[in-house]
Amino acid sequence: MKKLEQLLDRYPLLYRGFPGFECHDGWYDLLDELSATLEAHLKAHHPEWVAGGEPVVQQVKEKFASLRFYMALYDEVIDTAIRQAEERSYETCERCGLPGQLIESGWYRIRCEGCYLMEQEQQR
Repeated sequence: MKKLEQLLDRYPLLYRGFPGFECHDGWYDLLDELSATLEAHLKAHHPEWVAGGEPVVQQVKEKFASLRFYMALYDEVIDTAIRQAEERSYETCERCGLPGQLIESGWYRIRCEGCYLMEQEQQR
């Protein structure tokens, strides 16, 4: 089981009906913090959304080297939390979670030096 899949059990309200993560486990801590913030905010400020039973998170993926987190429901607090997590992803290796930087080699990715070198070796 991918580490990110643990978030499905930790935040059942947020991820009910969620199809799955389209990014690597290196963003686990970042997504765990974001998920905790969002689920607590939904419970405290939007009980009607909680009771609705509809999927809340629609997609979580990497695009153009950063996190993209899409929800069915938004307010200012949710939007701000998501934007902050997406900004942090530009500095976090998507594979391992260590500090990383933008790598441009056909695809845009954020990698630490170790993960970048490992990927280069695997491509040989």
